[in-house]
Amino acid sequence: MSFRIKKCLNSTEKEIRNKKYNIFLGISLGNKYFTKENLREYLLWALKNTKEKVAILIVDKIHAINYEIRRGYSKDRALSVALRHGEETRKMVREIINTLSKEMQNKIEVVKWQVVEQNTAYKKSEKIIKDAFQKNTDFHDAIIEVVKENVDPNIVNIKEQDYEKLANYIISELPVLISGFKFQGIIFNLSPYPGFCKVDNLVIEIQKGKKFSNISEDLGIINKRVIVEAYVK
Repeated sequence: MSFRIKKCLNSTEKEIRNKKYNIFLGISLGNKYFTKENLREYLLWALKNTKEKVAILIVDKIHAINYEIRRGYSKDRALSVALRHGEETRKMVREIINTLSKEMQNKIEVVKWQVVEQNTAYKKSEKIIKDAFQKNTDFHDAIIEVVKENVDPNIVNIKEQDYEKLANYIISELPVLISGFKFQGIIFNLSPYPGFCKVDNLVIEIQKGKKFSNISEDLGIINKRVIVEAYVK
């Protein structure tokens, strides 16, 4: 197996190979691409190219909204299931890490979403994005389009108001997708992922400050997350 980069935004492959960024792997619970084998290849590539450390971010807590809307779970049950599946993912990640050398293991941090959302900068950005979703019609519609791209109405019975609720996942995720995150003094600001979609286009629009200039100004973006489309083959 090998790792193939198809596209880079906000940087170049040369800068990445020169270890300009700290890399993080965002593991969404709903992404079936991250099998144990594929995740290991992503991790090995990240260890080879990161500046200081690699973070594996387990996006568990905010996935609860998907269980609540798509499966009809109560809010409490949805959160419980999301956290349980997050723990299962964490155990899989640890199994992969344990196969690596001690030197490599010392360069890896496993981070749960609950840790990221407690960061002061994250909270500020999330509030700005949430307020914009309520007040800026164009931004609201752009997020709803992102949500709809990820919902097949032929499989899931979704009401119009459910899209508004599912938008909370995107709203919570955007601060990290735009700027990465800080953990133990290190800013993790590059993430590889299999495939580009509408949320990536939205992130770029916010980062560039053209279509949603007021939101970009309010966010005061200092670090632009580097977006890498990459696959295992």
